[in-house]
Amino acid sequence: MFYIIWRYAYPQPYENLPIRLVGCLLAVPFLFKDRWPEKTVRFQPLLFQITVVYNLPFIFSFFLIMNGFSQVWVLSTLGAVFVLTVLLDWRTSTTYVVLGTVLSGIYTIVLHDSAAFAVYLKYVAIFMFPLVFGGIFNFKLQRYRNMQREFEKRLRKIADQNAKMTQEQNQLLSFFLSNTIISRLGQLRKKFDLETALAIITGQEQRFCGIMEADIRNFTKMFVHESEIEVAQLVRRCFTDITDIGQDLTVIKLVGDSIFMYCDDKNGRENTVPNILALAIFFVHSVEEINRLLVSRGGTPLNFGIAVHAGEAIYGNLAADTLIDPTIIGINVNKTARLEELTKVPEVRNLIGINTIIISEEAARYGQSFISRRLLIPIHLDELDIHVRDFPNVKKVYGLPSEIAAAYFDHALERI
Repeated sequence: MFYIIWRYAYPQPYENLPIRLVGCLLAVPFLFKDRWPEKTVRFQPLLFQITVVYNLPFIFSFFLIMNGFSQVWVLSTLGAVFVLTVLLDWRTSTTYVVLGTVLSGIYTIVLHDSAAFAVYLKYVAIFMFPLVFGGIFNFKLQRYRNMQREFEKRLRKIADQNAKMTQEQNQLLSFFLSNTIISRLGQLRKKFDLETALAIITGQEQRFCGIMEADIRNFTKMFVHESEIEVAQLVRRCFTDITDIGQDLTVIKLVGDSIFMYCDDKNGRENTVPNILALAIFFVHSVEEINRLLVSRGGTPLNFGIAVHAGEAIYGNLAADTLIDPTIIGINVNKTARLEELTKVPEVRNLIGINTIIISEEAARYGQSFISRRLLIPIHLDELDIHVRDFPNVKKVYGLPSEIAAAYFDHALERI
């Protein structure tokens, strides 16, 4: 392109197409530098240096001399020197200018006129101006870039430290709070400060919840044959799996031999009851596994009273602000506890067996996408002359026997 400009558009005394073509040929390989064979990649830096020296200081110096130091080429050479100082550090650019000048001088002396090169040396002082001040500018720019890189490096280090601290804090919190609470707190922290996030996570509000309560039947009698520490270890075995896997879906509360779980509608109302039912089935499976082990050792199998219900409840922190312990209270929470008491009634136990899940009408309705009512055993309380304490209007509940729960275990595990 420049050959056409200086040859035809603005003719100069001297032009040389072969010299320009050599410069182009040297630069062409860098258009495909990502496709170089692995064996030739190590030659890229050397070829780059040769290309820069040839195309900037050498060509511009040579054409300046051969064009009789015309104004066009004096300015062009000044521009080339300045570009060189901007692209490279001042030491390298100075070296390249000296090297390119010497090579162009040798080429001129050998093939052309030595007197012309002597005149060129008078212009060295002029070219030193952009070289020196461009070098100073480049040096300052390089220092700034180095400082910026150091600053970014420190920022990354601080960010990594903060991320590590946050991870450690979350890991520490996970030992004391349910993963569900920690996850929501983390989501809120992305939008609000910690104080606001805590206020939201502990604030009281009405939520639709799936609720499960399970309690060991005849717990007191267990101490007749076992020591307190052995009973505690057995209870822990019952609750270990469900608390480990369930805390990602629900909030779990353990009180003595009782476990209480709730799943609210923050992750979608349609998921609330199926999640609780899946965890209830998982819990029954864990208890049955322990019972098989107890029976094989001549022990007495455990019998849990388990109930699942669904409805509106008041969510919030009921303790002091210094103790984060969100829970739910309300009529439906009490109703779940009263439904669990039905497993104490002999008529109910004879009908559905031990470790059966009592499911309310509401839970059966909201959970039928997960488990069909046809698989549940209807329990007509009025026909059995049984009443739910404090809730005399409850006339019908459902039972999910442990055998059917076992058949649904894989399905429950997939959901969890």
